[in-house]
Amino acid sequence: MSRDSIMAPIAGPPANLQRALWQGLQAVWDHLGLMVAMGLTGSLLVCATLSMLPLLPRALPPTADRFAGLALLVVAVSLPAGGACAMAHRIGVQESVCYAGFWREGLRLWYPMLQLSLVHLIVLFVLLNGIVFYAHRGGLFGIAGGTCCLYALLFWFMMACHHAPLLAAQAAGEMHGGRRCLSPVMRRAFYLTLARPFYTLGLLTVLLLLAAVLAFTGMLALLLWPGALFVPATTASRALWIQYGLVRVPRNEPVVPDEAFRLRI
Repeated sequence: MSRDSIMAPIAGPPANLQRALWQGLQAVWDHLGLMVAMGLTGSLLVCATLSMLPLLPRALPPTADRFAGLALLVVAVSLPAGGACAMAHRIGVQESVCYAGFWREGLRLWYPMLQLSLVHLIVLFVLLNGIVFYAHRGGLFGIAGGTCCLYALLFWFMMACHHAPLLAAQAAGEMHGGRRCLSPVMRRAFYLTLARPFYTLGLLTVLLLLAAVLAFTGMLALLLWPGALFVPATTASRALWIQYGLVRVPRNEPVVPDEAFRLRI
């Protein structure tokens, strides 16, 4: 039997959010040392970037100064985010992970993750400005426009739950599409969100709660922010990929008993 027939992409069982998130949290605990190492690395990169902000030219206007600081922060966060997404993907496919692999995959995914982060910033800037614009307009037109922008913002946040896991899977060659092309990532995230909106909304809610808990504790945010967010998001998103047959999942082949290979004398 060929390997392609064994690894054929077939539709799996319906995704269960509670089970997928629990598997993700178990994976975080099982790889706690790597999670702490990734968190410390990301926190050190962010702190080093923030320390460079006073070196920016004083002649810059306040808006340009804030934009330059935000751009530097996005550049710094893209490397640990890309590495954490790749490690979460390898954990999802039950492959070995290590700290050296985090750096290697982070450098390889740095540019695609930077592109994805810039797309997120542009979309957020446009939608938030649309909400402010319609809020100042008032009246029925302002309420309708602001409501549409709010729904678009919520839908974009829901899609964002799938963006990073899809990017890591595509870069690993598990899905068809260019390894650094964002259009297949956006398309698949759009269809997954439409197919299971309440599942994705529940995933977004849990990720926001996890981010709030990490931010409230402070120290846990420094230690665990990449792994505690990306690993559960990857396991939950991957459950949808299995449901709709987007990835090649090994079938459960029957185990051949030892008696079949025993020599008879």
